[in-house]
Amino acid sequence: MMNERSEQQAGMGLEFRVVGVFTRSRGNVTDPGGLDTRKLLDDISSHGRFTGSLSDITPLEACLKLDYDVMVELSPLAVANKGEPAASYITAALERGKHAVTANKGSVAFAYPELSRMARDNGCRFLFESTVMDGAPIFNLADRCMKGNVITGFYGILNSTTNYVLTRMERGASMAEAVREAIEMGSAEADPSDDIDGWDAAAKVSVLSRALLGADVTPFDVRRSGIRDVSPEMINDAASFGKRLKLICRGKRTEDGGIDASVGVEEVSSGDILACLSSHDSGICLESELMAPIMVVQKNPTPNDTAFGVLEDMISIYA
Repeated sequence: MMNERSEQQAGMGLEFRVVGVFTRSRGNVTDPGGLDTRKLLDDISSHGRFTGSLSDITPLEACLKLDYDVMVELSPLAVANKGEPAASYITAALERGKHAVTANKGSVAFAYPELSRMARDNGCRFLFESTVMDGAPIFNLADRCMKGNVITGFYGILNSTTNYVLTRMERGASMAEAVREAIEMGSAEADPSDDIDGWDAAAKVSVLSRALLGADVTPFDVRRSGIRDVSPEMINDAASFGKRLKLICRGKRTEDGGIDASVGVEEVSSGDILACLSSHDSGICLESELMAPIMVVQKNPTPNDTAFGVLEDMISIYA
């Protein structure tokens, strides 16, 4: 039996009613009285798409017309499209004074100042905890637990797919084999280029730079190199010196008031906590003016971690 505090933490005081679900390939459904989400999941499991009466309105029309309190946006990263169409969906909700929660880092990376300003002006909230490290409380940590402190920089391993690939290559797999495994496990897209070439990591650096450092940094402003050119020989050479190759994300305030933001493969010594992160692990270190560096580590997250970050944002709106 849960005590009162446990129930509050679990969000059990809130009831969620889903009035619309819109997908790229599985159909769209709406019901102002509330959809049967269990049936929707059963449809996907049994038929691969929604069945029954489908909606013909577009996702953008839904954001503009449906009666809802919170719009949850979960589309994939689209660096080439500069965060669209996600940013337009969020804009449509915020302009109506509706709250918006997203796990799509592209909208934050390219439109954070505008979207956050729109939320303030319209008395609603724009939250995005799941955009970095699968829902681990990075932004909540900074917002709620570091008030009065100025974050000066961050560094870490933020792309779990590349960390998995590098770990498997250390154990003898080729990059092609490791990437195929990641795709089969569902941790990488069918086209893993955004991971392998560092674009996913660059988008996360952009999100962190904007939200934590107040910097005007898009993914295109991040010095970027991925793991595509990493060879077994490079990995073995690093290991001979007691080091591991990791794709490291960095963002730091510079003395002239600018921001130095980068993504690249680095040799990490065995004494560094980042060297202990294998497989799908990720971790970030926050540096600030008033505290010693704070490290947050996430061990082998699953889609449930991302989902929890979205849920926590929704609960935070009303908590």
